Amino acid sequence: MAAFNKSNWTRNLGSKAVLYAPAAIPNSAIAANTSSVITITAPFQFKSNAPVEVTMPTSAAALAAGLSLSESNLLAPAAGSYAAGNHPRLQFKIINSTAGILTPPATDVIFWQF
Repeated sequence: MAAFNKSNWTRNLGSKAVLYAPAAIPNSAIAANTSSVITITAPFQFKSNAPVEVTMPTSAAALAAGLSLSESNLLAPAAGSYAAGNHPRLQFKIINSTAGILTPPATDVIFWQF
């Protein structure tokens, strides 16, 4: 097995991107035992080779019992390329683990990449 090459991680550790997304969680119903996938446009500071996390700011109301944030991903542009000026996208899921329909309030989220 090859030795770990620390220089491969230098750019990731020094580069942080943060995005505050107001009302990224829409006020729309999520069916029982399903998930809702939400995709938003990201600034170019988000790089494709580092993990992305999503959370809610402390000022946001808590999600209803049975709802949870899950699986944040950084995606390539929907069409075209970065060179053509198309932005990357951030995607995450809201999971409803209850037996009923839940409707979250419009909620802000924060994405960060480390």
